[in-house]
Amino acid sequence: MRFPYHDIRIQGTGTNRVATVWRPLIPFRVFGPTGRVPLLGWADTGSDDTILPIEIAPALGVTFQPTDWGRTEGMGGNFIDLSFADVDLELTVGDESFRWTAWVAFTDGRKVILGNRGFLARFTATFDPLGRHVTLIRNGTELPPLYL
Repeated sequence: MRFPYHDIRIQGTGTNRVATVWRPLIPFRVFGPTGRVPLLGWADTGSDDTILPIEIAPALGVTFQPTDWGRTEGMGGNFIDLSFADVDLELTVGDESFRWTAWVAFTDGRKVILGNRGFLARFTATFDPLGRHVTLIRNGTELPPLYL
């Protein structure tokens, strides 16, 4: 499965300059007990977890157990509170479709991060920044949970 990079306009760090960067954004769908939501996620090999916006949890019918929470340290040392749940993720390209159950994190914010646990660990990923695309090939595996 091959996905093009998307051009994103950002403000340069510490400056007022605006720049265009190319990022590996992948369209996918997330399924919960009572609904589904299409999303566009940033493939991020530096992220341990797959992270979704908590605002979509009601549309999916996702509920959280009091023990299924954690905290992660983001770039710059800030801590982010996470609530975890099982959902199904699905990629579709042309006639090819792949769906699996994943343990993912939900948090405040709008960014969708496709991290190692839950997403990237299921694929051999080749990032081609010059060709501006990422290729995902199913590898038939899933990394063991990182925090058990």
